[in-house]
Amino acid sequence: LEHDGLGRYGDPLNPFGDLESVARARCLLKPHGILMLGVPFAPDTVLWNAHRTYGKYRLALLTMGFQIIDLIGSSCYVDKHAVRDGGYCQPIMVLRKTGSHSKLMR
Repeated sequence: LEHDGLGRYGDPLNPFGDLESVARARCLLKPHGILMLGVPFAPDTVLWNAHRTYGKYRLALLTMGFQIIDLIGSSCYVDKHAVRDGGYCQPIMVLRKTGSHSKLMR
């Protein structure tokens, strides 16, 4: 997901490719459905054209319409952006779909 829209794998350039991919996945979920998602946590950065890292701002956009209900497999924290092992960590987020998409767009 952190590679979407960066052109690394022949996909078209799209600065919102990652956000659009999660929005599409959200549309497929039933109300209150669960999505498990792993992306690198670190300060918001694009490492051209390798991948993105998700910090305070980009992570909030990525998880819009979801409640983070758990982090699995890492000791880093979403709010403090603690990083480990090479400058970032990559837990699995357990996300629950909230609200309706039309409410998000208002």
